[in-house]
Order: sequence, then C-alpha cells, then structure tokens
Amino acid sequence: MSLMIPDTLEESKDKLYLGANRYTRNYVLTVYPNEIYLGWLDDLFNIGEISISVLSESAYSGEVIRQLTQKVTALQSEYMIYENQGNIYHLPELESMITDYEEMRKLIQTQNDKLFYVTILIALHCKSEKELDDKTEILESELSKKSTQLRTLSFRQLDGFKSIMPLNNLKVNGYDKNLTASGFSALFPIASPDLSHSKGIYLGNNLFTSSPVYLNSFIGPPMLNNQHITIFGIPGSRKICSNKINAW
Repeated sequence: MSLMIPDTLEESKDKLYLGANRYTRNYVLTVYPNEIYLGWLDDLFNIGEISISVLSESAYSGEVIRQLTQKVTALQSEYMIYENQGNIYHLPELESMITDYEEMRKLIQTQNDKLFYVTILIALHCKSEKELDDKTEILESELSKKSTQLRTLSFRQLDGFKSIMPLNNLKVNGYDKNLTASGFSALFPIASPDLSHSKGIYLGNNLFTSSPVYLNSFIGPPMLNNQHITIFGIPGSRKICSNKINAW
C-alpha cells in the first residue's frame, strides 16, 4: 500500500524518490536468453526489496504465421546469398534459425502452440541512493549470468512505476518479446523449488535440484491442511500408478 500511495513522488533521470528513505529504480528486460526454464528469475528475489512484473498479451495466430513466413523467407534469401558467395561462416547459424522458425510456425498452424507478447519490468526499492546503485550492480551481474540484459528506464521512471503496479496498465511500450506458451508458463512464480516433507511416501526426484520428494498425507496443519492431491502429466506418464501407490 505504501507504494500505491507514497508520501511524495519526485522523478529524476533514473530513479524515483517516494518519501523518507525510500528510493525506487525501474528497469525493463531487453534481451532474453535463447532458452528459459521454470523459475529462471527466482534468484533475483535474493537481492531483497525487488518487484518483478510480467505483462502479457496473446498474439493473433494468423498474424503470427504471416510474420513467421516472412522471417523464414528473409532468412532463406540471406542463406542463399552467403552460399553463392562461398561464405560458410554464417550458414550453420542461419540453418538453425530457419529450422526453429519453421518448427514454431508448424506448431502454431496445427494449434499445438501459441505465441504471447511479453514485457518484463523490474523495480528495486532501497533506503538510500548508494544502496540503490549497489543493488543495481548485483542485478545486472545476476542477469548477465543468464544471458539477459536490462535497461534503466531513463526519464521514464514514472511510466515504469505505473506499469509495475498491479493495475494491468502498461505505460512502457516497444519492449515486448515473443514467447511461446511453454516459455510463457516458465514465468509463473514458484515459491520454492524444494517442496517436500521430511519423510513419507517417496514420489521421485525434484527436476531442478535432484533432491528426493516425499509426501506425508498425515502430517496435518500447518504443513498440510488436507489430504487432497492433484497429479498432472502427459498421457502414459503413470499418473494412475502414482495415485495407487499413494493410496496404498
């Protein structure tokens, strides 16, 4: 609530002053890694006093297919030019890009995937300007490890601040990126990657940490308010078998 109704609001080139010992700097992601995974931004919360806002819009499939076709055609033309020149340096990279775009177009045409326009905004909240600068260096360092780059919203801090608020009102345009449904789902916040009871039925290993996962249906509150369980998986992934083992 203090962010929604600050004591004061003063905008400068790269930060906002929100009252006594309260500074905020707003950023937008401009470069994304080629592959993202579930919880790929969770490490940033270790910085402390940070807000991450993901704004998305579903893309019209017909327009997406048209743009992908144009992109594939342009890449194929570029490939042929390099090939005729005998310049083989860029050919493997172009082949990979053409294959990726054609595969994406095929999935969207057959309605097995969908494309989203996504904008990710980040805000740091600190008690002093020095702390703000220090945390900015940490943030940039952490994102560089993930092959990700961000940009400070210079002279647009207020627009960034309004966009990060949970009002679904994007004031910063031109920074959206295309993500498939699987990539978009990886942006969903995960509270903890190590959700497990200390003992109980062995369910398997955590996909991200490889640590064993146990379920104790009788542990009771506050760890488990009831014994309800939901299992998701593709056909043939042994969902019914897992349920029977849990029941026995």
